[in-house]
Amino acid sequence: MANYTVFDDGKIVRGDARQILERRRKEAAKGSKEIARMDAEQYAEAMIEDAPYFLPEDLLEALTGQDFDSTYDRALTYLSQMPTSGIRILTVRQTDRRPRKAAK
Repeated sequence: MANYTVFDDGKIVRGDARQILERRRKEAAKGSKEIARMDAEQYAEAMIEDAPYFLPEDLLEALTGQDFDSTYDRALTYLSQMPTSGIRILTVRQTDRRPRKAAK
């Protein structure tokens, strides 16, 4: 799992990809009934489906070949590469959610 710091239309936002996309979805839902009916997963899938309309073909091909931890991570990365999205990823930190063994 990854935690991100993103620049989102002038604001610094931190969280995992799902949290960031849900925040963005809620904002977009204020102006769109279609988005208001979506949950975070549907919104992420919509970002991925719409990517061919907003990204150059060679960039999309390169991104499609990458491995991502989740659909949310893929969608956030795609969104950050869309020139008009206003989202830019500043940092990514991988987190390990597996329980650590107790020190002896």
